[in-house]
Amino acid sequence: METILVVGATGLVGIELLRYLKAFPDIIVAAPSRLDPFHRDIPYDVAFFCTPAAVSLEWIPQMKARRCIDLSSAFRTDPSVPLIVPEINGNLAETAPLIACPNCIAAIVSLPLFVLTRLVPVRRILMTTFQATSGSGKYGVEALRSRDTAGIYPEPIRENCFFHESPKDGSGYCEEENKIIFELGKILRCNFPIEVRSIRAPLERCHCISLDVECALPIDPQLLEKGLAEHPS
Repeated sequence: METILVVGATGLVGIELLRYLKAFPDIIVAAPSRLDPFHRDIPYDVAFFCTPAAVSLEWIPQMKARRCIDLSSAFRTDPSVPLIVPEINGNLAETAPLIACPNCIAAIVSLPLFVLTRLVPVRRILMTTFQATSGSGKYGVEALRSRDTAGIYPEPIRENCFFHESPKDGSGYCEEENKIIFELGKILRCNFPIEVRSIRAPLERCHCISLDVECALPIDPQLLEKGLAEHPS
């Protein structure tokens, strides 16, 4: 019987993870209300960190090299830490003491793109994302419900759309867009141009993504459909 430690169990991600783990009666779940040095020493097989990046950066190095799965952005750019989408590169997680989970958008679009890039060369990708407030955590959802920005968004979110609120760099891309671009390149091991524009949408859940993929060669739609149907997702 395995023991799984869930750190950050009171956030949106942690709550969903606990709900999922309840379906497995042979798993013991430890979900501390707060993290302290004691949890470095309790016996567990895998620790899930459903925490802000700063918390993951502070605590994961203290976990005595036992297996950790980090759901924040803390280690995604670290070349020594695999960025895992199980259906694509799950084999990299077999022996790694720490694995990182990708940005939600990168995880979603990597699956069909993985199939496509193995059928035909891709020249570039143009992407627009409309991202729900759940992507900002429970405070984003509360801001939508209460009509109060509560310091989360630059303007009211209810009945409104605006460019993603993460900081912009000198290139004009925001932090969220740069995450998607980098992580898709790392997961798919590709070097074709990816352009992304991210919009915050007045929804609690369910992101929407528009993909425009320019291929170097024509592709048979039936062949693509077959590839998508056969690939696990």
